[in-house]
Amino acid sequence: MGMISINAIYAATSLVIEMPPVIVDFASTIQFFKMVSEVLERLPPKTYSFVRLMITKHNGRANAQELVELLRKFYGPYIMSNFMIESEAISKAASNMQTLYEIDKFIGDKRTYERALQYADMVNGELENLVTSTWSKPIFLKDSNSLHGEIANG
Repeated sequence: MGMISINAIYAATSLVIEMPPVIVDFASTIQFFKMVSEVLERLPPKTYSFVRLMITKHNGRANAQELVELLRKFYGPYIMSNFMIESEAISKAASNMQTLYEIDKFIGDKRTYERALQYADMVNGELENLVTSTWSKPIFLKDSNSLHGEIANG
């Protein structure tokens, strides 16, 4: 893990870690938590208002659904309720260096764009609620091992 990543993680007041529902990405996320835990052990104790895993690139297939169910059992409240779908609209926006919200006129099936926008609105609404809820009452992690320990052990 590089110094910029370490500084960003330590400077953050909250963490949202994105993860596609694919076994390889699940394994990478576990490895990421181990690295973060090792780094935080060497630093003064850290407080985060919230830590969440956000499912991204969800394609709706059975194997993705099964992995999401497993993740919800394993990580429980750390998994965001809403997820971001895999969509041609997102790919097209990204290829033009835009977000879904910056597209003036979508070239393609309008339903594809509206569906992607609906999921983005749900994810962003949940993130907004998480952020605004922290303004009144932060949640304190017990020690530097809590980030990995609480998420990895559910």
